[in-house]
Amino acid sequence: MVLASKLPLPDECIDLIVAYLVDERQALHALVLSSQKLFQRTVPVLYRSPFQLIEQSHRWTRDQKEERSAALLALLLSSKASSLTALSIKSSRPIVSHRHQQLRPPTLDYLRFYTLQYHVDLLGPLAILQHLTYEKHMYILDVSKSMTELQNDVAMSLVEYRPEDIKVIGQPIARAPLVLVPLLQRLRNLVRLELSEIPYGCKLEPILEFIRVHDATHHTLKEIKIKGSEDLNRHLIPTHSQLVRLIQAMQTPQVVDARHWREAILVLDQIPVDCLRTLLLGMADIPPNNISVVDYLSLCTCLEELRMPIRDEKLFAWAVEERQKMGLDRNGSALPRSRSLPPPLITTTTTITATSNMTSDSVYLAPSHHPTSGITGRSSPFLMPSSASATSSSISLLSPSPWQLRHHYHPEWHAFEQQHGLARLKSIELCGEDRCLIPALSDATDAFRDSLECLKAQSLAILMTTAPILNFMPLTWSWPLPRLTILDLEGEVASAFDFAALRYCPALLTLRLSLPPYMYSTSEDGHILVEMTARMSQICLATNLLDLELQGKWPVSDELLGMMARQMRRLTKIYIVSCSEYTTEGVQVLVRELKHLKSLAISRWLYKLQPTRLQVIKSLNPQLELVEE
Repeated sequence: MVLASKLPLPDECIDLIVAYLVDERQALHALVLSSQKLFQRTVPVLYRSPFQLIEQSHRWTRDQKEERSAALLALLLSSKASSLTALSIKSSRPIVSHRHQQLRPPTLDYLRFYTLQYHVDLLGPLAILQHLTYEKHMYILDVSKSMTELQNDVAMSLVEYRPEDIKVIGQPIARAPLVLVPLLQRLRNLVRLELSEIPYGCKLEPILEFIRVHDATHHTLKEIKIKGSEDLNRHLIPTHSQLVRLIQAMQTPQVVDARHWREAILVLDQIPVDCLRTLLLGMADIPPNNISVVDYLSLCTCLEELRMPIRDEKLFAWAVEERQKMGLDRNGSALPRSRSLPPPLITTTTTITATSNMTSDSVYLAPSHHPTSGITGRSSPFLMPSSASATSSSISLLSPSPWQLRHHYHPEWHAFEQQHGLARLKSIELCGEDRCLIPALSDATDAFRDSLECLKAQSLAILMTTAPILNFMPLTWSWPLPRLTILDLEGEVASAFDFAALRYCPALLTLRLSLPPYMYSTSEDGHILVEMTARMSQICLATNLLDLELQGKWPVSDELLGMMARQMRRLTKIYIVSCSEYTTEGVQVLVRELKHLKSLAISRWLYKLQPTRLQVIKSLNPQLELVEE
């Protein structure tokens, strides 16, 4: 503790450490307890969205999460004495315990760090606080008010405390105007708006007006999440034609999260594409025939993240053609000059200004608007103009710091980005039938090979089919994917994956392959399992892998576990619950050789057959979390 407190680390280095551990809640909590300086630099990260950290935990039950959320809410409401009069709290009576002793005020104003206020269901935590008020005489809430009034007042108090620092707000659509409209002028850094609990036929005009006025006043609102009705009933009022107005009201929407808005697929062609970077759709319904998804995606030149169901095998054929026009063949080599077409170049005299945000430790870049088109400037880490093509006006391009890259809202503050006619997708998640899904995935790995970081796919299961997966084309590629770190395949597409393609993924860290439960479950699949066993050894080509999950009846033998122990030395998590053919001897070799292994999930039947050997396995690595499922 003394050494940590006196260690002369500059703030910039500490920010890099915190940014690297931004998704590790336990590590950040350890930093808070290390020294005063680390405490000051880490608390703003832990408390920028603390309710979300509670919801993301896998260790607590629903009741435990509500209890912790209630304690957190009480801490936030009592963080500063000057805020008590506006919080539906008994301001005329001090906050006292059941022993009638006044509680000590928090040593830190945690509420001012609460800048990412995602939607929180206040019903459960407020009910617990009401119970404390009645049973233990802890006078925190004004019990004379109804639960609806308490929810509105508490939500309002959390937002109005320091609205100029808030970047994300999530509220039910009925409460949103009450909370947001009075603070419109002060919400000058609001970037993301999340609207939930949207019923059929609701009135959208108040929130539409807020979006329009805020966009015209502050120019910061770039992201929106809509949770519409889950019931796709054509006989009711067509809500989808109304909710799309929320997106269209924004001048430059960059992130559209419609994963919980089932009808969004019906209005896909009405979502603006000029600045769209992230498009997340639900997987419940296939795009209708009257919408050309291929033409729509070809217009999304800024798209980086895509999640949607598909019905067209040529979904990314246009991107492959564009890549070839830019002068690159399927192997990444330059084509002859006669076949290559230079990418379009947009010249501009846009200036970049750096503005400091007083509530964060990073410096954001506020781009000015394009002088002619009115489109907000965007930064691009790729395809910058050469010195010969650059304009006479020099453009100062500042690279984003690692701290900025850890924030979901960093793109809109970056420097000017050129439009070059081809999207640079970094994350792709698709769902569909294998006859369409596998060709689309193959084209995606070809067209976006230089930028693709995450690839996920899920097959639409046809339970009555008896045709083996080998009748479909295999999912493979023969070109490098230098940035791919996550590969997640579920369903028949996982069985069609060619493990030999792993040799072209040097940066792969997470591999999850999940077979459907009905696959390889009968004696007729014996010859297929033999072939599968022969090619399973190629999984060891992913030498840098950290997390490996194999779900389903994959043939994982003791020999394969030994190869993994020798060649995949960085593994920290292995999930082989439903796999077959391995024994505790193979698991013991795996645990003995892999010194970094932290979590291992194996089949429950091994526990029943050889419980004593499992104790030996645990003794080989006392830090190992051995899970039976």
